[in-house]
Amino acid sequence: MITVNAKKTFTLLAALLMTVVAFGAVVVASESDAIGINQDGISASGFKQDREGTLTIPVTVVDGEATITILENTNVIKTQTQTVESTTTSISVSFKLSAGTHQLSIQLTNDGTTASAAYNLNVAKNVWSNLTTYVAIVIVAIIVVIIAVIYMRANPRNKPTTTFTELEQEKEAAKAAEPQAAPTKTEKKKYGGSEETGKIKYTSSRRK
Repeated sequence: MITVNAKKTFTLLAALLMTVVAFGAVVVASESDAIGINQDGISASGFKQDREGTLTIPVTVVDGEATITILENTNVIKTQTQTVESTTTSISVSFKLSAGTHQLSIQLTNDGTTASAAYNLNVAKNVWSNLTTYVAIVIVAIIVVIIAVIYMRANPRNKPTTTFTELEQEKEAAKAAEPQAAPTKTEKKKYGGSEETGKIKYTSSRRK
């Protein structure tokens, strides 16, 4: 027969065991609830077409290893595993994407628990990644330089601004401004003029 003391001892042990199990369950539940991603705090920097950028993910974790997986649809873009502590507040992941808008799924696995978040990332187009565009810009620059050289040769800085018509008009005006020369003595005698009066005498060769 089981004595009263044995019953009391058994009851006490059972109660103690239930308390330990319940405490362990509470601790595990608390740790699991603590693991997660703050979706509103996710930020991106440095992303351009075919250029690596960084995604900073605010997290809540416990001591151990944490794995971040970045997916687009079902394609895994980047997986990163690192050691974290309960004081870790964010995890940064770097990777490349093509130009355009990408709907990313972010998964955090820590201490056997996985948390997920969604993030839309817009990647700007890099004009220098297009070789055809780069060559076209170089060709246009060369053409502009050639046109500038031809124009400078055809229009030197010291080129006179006076036109041919204006030069002719200036010559005519200069001639008109010159004083007229006085008639010589020979010319006066030829026309029968007098030096004193300056009048011209007309003589007739007709005989009376």
